[in-house]
Amino acid sequence: MTMFRREGVTHVEAYNRRVYERHLTAGKTGRVTNCSPQDESSWGEKLHHLPYIIVVINELTEIMMQAKDEVESLLDNVAINAPAAGIYLVATTQSPQRRVVTESVRHAFPSRIALRVNEKQESRILLDADGAENLMEHGDALYRGTEMNCGMTRFRSAIVSFDEISNVVRFCSCQRTQHFIDHACDPAIRHREGGSSKSEEAVLDETLYDRCVRFVILEQKASTSLLQRRFSIDYGCAAKMMDMMEERGVISSPVRAGRIRKVIIRQQ
Repeated sequence: MTMFRREGVTHVEAYNRRVYERHLTAGKTGRVTNCSPQDESSWGEKLHHLPYIIVVINELTEIMMQAKDEVESLLDNVAINAPAAGIYLVATTQSPQRRVVTESVRHAFPSRIALRVNEKQESRILLDADGAENLMEHGDALYRGTEMNCGMTRFRSAIVSFDEISNVVRFCSCQRTQHFIDHACDPAIRHREGGSSKSEEAVLDETLYDRCVRFVILEQKASTSLLQRRFSIDYGCAAKMMDMMEERGVISSPVRAGRIRKVIIRQQ
């Protein structure tokens, strides 16, 4: 926000307009600089057009289980400050429950889209109204915007092919160099990579175990394949977590191979 304050603007659109005007009046100097008399220390600093940024949270449930208070605080900050800076947040979840979509989360996302849900309660959590439980499948959706008295809009989302997704990713990738973060501290990844001592493995097992317990209690169902998909771990690691939860009385014993286990502990 320092750049905005220096230029006397309050949002990214006005800032980019100011940069554009400076380009028009720059003449033949080839350098667009800040000439604000209120901040002489910044004279000569080159101005750049600011891009719009979209931040996507692929599954809100997992991060809410790990650090609910921290996530809610960050989402509040993003909701207040980020749009003015051209940063927009998109989050998705397959668990439309109040433990995940809390009041703070709902405040951070005033515009919401719901696909088909199982119950009226889930529709009310997402949209503050019934209706999503009556939707058809295959992209049928309801949109609730931020406009006053706008109600809800029903629409059919487009089918996006794999080739179209690849083209979009390729287009975005060509704009600038990508920087990927290897989550070396993530227990699931550390399990796959191996190479840690027995004491470290024990700590990682307990850390991953705690995450698995929170997940199965939230979902009220447990299976090896479910843990594999959720935490991106191999079969051996997922089976170990299932055995630990069975031994400690979190889930029931297997009735039949391949069946989903019953979760004994209920969410408080």
